[in-house]
Amino acid sequence: MLPQPTHKFFAVAIPLLLENFGSHRLMWSSDWPHTRYEQQINPEYLITQLNIQLQDKQLAPALLWDTPAKLFRFIQNFA
Repeated sequence: MLPQPTHKFFAVAIPLLLENFGSHRLMWSSDWPHTRYEQQINPEYLITQLNIQLQDKQLAPALLWDTPAKLFRFIQNFA
């Protein structure tokens, strides 16, 4: 049986990732629905964990919008 995922992993991982890579190189993603935890994790769980871990008003936009927008070129500089 697989271990139950918890928010503790995120709480430990996020500060380490930020320290080593910076928010400009991180973005939120999910492998939902192919997580191997389909019975324990659902979209509501993921959103709850995201809201718990990303309460920083500058970090959340960086991981949810700024970095993905740069990576996928959602915003072009037409100047």
